[in-house]
Amino acid sequence: MPKIPFFAITLAACTVAGLAEAAPQDCGSEKTPCRVGELSYRVLLPERPENAPFVIYLHGYAATANSAASRPDLAPVFVNLGIAFVAPSGQSDIGNPKALDWGVHDGHQWPRDDLKALNEIKQDAVARFGFDPDRMLLAGYSRGGSMVWDKACADPGFAFAYASASGAFWEPMWQTCGGPVHLHHSHGFSDRTVPLEGRMVTFHGLKFEQGDVLKSISLITRTNDCGQMANEVSTDAQIWEKRWTKCANGSVVLDLGPNGHSRQAGWADRVAEWFLGLEQTP
Repeated sequence: MPKIPFFAITLAACTVAGLAEAAPQDCGSEKTPCRVGELSYRVLLPERPENAPFVIYLHGYAATANSAASRPDLAPVFVNLGIAFVAPSGQSDIGNPKALDWGVHDGHQWPRDDLKALNEIKQDAVARFGFDPDRMLLAGYSRGGSMVWDKACADPGFAFAYASASGAFWEPMWQTCGGPVHLHHSHGFSDRTVPLEGRMVTFHGLKFEQGDVLKSISLITRTNDCGQMANEVSTDAQIWEKRWTKCANGSVVLDLGPNGHSRQAGWADRVAEWFLGLEQTP
């Protein structure tokens, strides 16, 4: 885990459009995305991008970098808190080339190694915009969220923290992970697309097995040496939450909301607050 502590970030009283205009950039727009090799990504900059924390956000199945960057409940939340927003585009789905997906660890062979591709995106964004490489959040939704889990397990030092919505490990599930992480996971209790208990699914003629979310959580808490039971539990009308914060290293948050397969209401706000508020693990 990085040893650079977090510091307080002042809320910027500007819109995303105004922030982008205040910090001119040569790429990252819808018409001119940034490119590194065959990869491309969108960028929305805060008022002070130099040494800023940043989030790499991975869109869901059949979505795009542009759709992620244009959501009013997503990018603006991070940017208005001084966190740069980077949205890469996935690769063509192996069963449906017209849709973008991610090379998740799901038992199938993907043309692009997305674990490696994420390294290229991070290196390019840091070099172009001067973001702080030690204060990065990797976040994603659905299949993008599953890609977050894979990267957290395979390469825990890649990001300071990881956040997933409605996506967990797929089978064959990882047996061990490379090291402890800070992980925030949110899931809809009534999700039937990626149910909490997992399921078998055939998609465009290919068979997949979605992993059990609680089994996924257990692998991370064991890796972090958190103990089996969460040490903090809270419930309110919208979110039921378990927190493992007394770990040997890292931490885990599990949020359950009432909705189905979606980012639960206020997801970006909760994740951004969690990310900025993380304390360095001894």
